[in-house]
Amino acid sequence: MTRTWTWLVALALLLAPCLQQPRLSRTLPESAVTPDGMAVAPDGALVVACPNFPSYPPGGTRPAVPACFLRIDLHDNLNKWFDCPVLAETGRACPMGIAFGARGELYVADNQNWPTGNGPDGETNQGRILRLRIERLVVSNFDAVFAPDKVDTRHHSPATLSVLEIR
Repeated sequence: MTRTWTWLVALALLLAPCLQQPRLSRTLPESAVTPDGMAVAPDGALVVACPNFPSYPPGGTRPAVPACFLRIDLHDNLNKWFDCPVLAETGRACPMGIAFGARGELYVADNQNWPTGNGPDGETNQGRILRLRIERLVVSNFDAVFAPDKVDTRHHSPATLSVLEIR
């Protein structure tokens, strides 16, 4: 056993100079107050969803800084890509989890009630899953592939709603 530890210590001492120290790789722009979900795009770029929750004024229902998406390309260029489409009923978007589909479309979990709680009239389950079709790095079309009005929400919690079949 002592021999094994000796080898491990020797290996650690040998590799120590090669290990990188942690460093801040990016300072995000003012348009990205809160980075959240991340996914790798089909072209290899890192896409970051920014719901920007801290920009909500006290008691406010809309952010001062719109929710957006950033791209960091393979050459390490960082750009604001586009603002997330808002839900007409609330006037806001809250993109959190994101993933790319097989055809390059971007799926977005839009958690509508996160920054404000339930709506002023007790509305719940306003979240949705968006599908954004992208052509040449531009959003050409989007739709909600899941929205609470498409399922019977009376007997399910919001957590289980996300796995229900769309009607």
